[in-house]
Amino acid sequence: MKAFSIRNELWIASCVILISMLLLPVLIYLVGSRLFTAYPSGLAGFYASNLQGILHFQVTSWVLLLAPACGVLLIRTVMRVTTRA
Repeated sequence: MKAFSIRNELWIASCVILISMLLLPVLIYLVGSRLFTAYPSGLAGFYASNLQGILHFQVTSWVLLLAPACGVLLIRTVMRVTTRA
């Protein structure tokens, strides 16, 4: 594995956060509309609600935004520790 680089880790984290901001709400909306009922104001309303939740520091919106980045960070940390042992 490559040497540790803060710049590299920040680049990976920002890419994962961007993907989780753009793609994850679409997937959640599609699954939710198929299993339950459609969101009242559609996909655009779901996006707006999610972004508004981030701006108002709602826990669910922040978990949706940061959980994938935390998961990737955890996996990368475990891989780094196990390859050194």
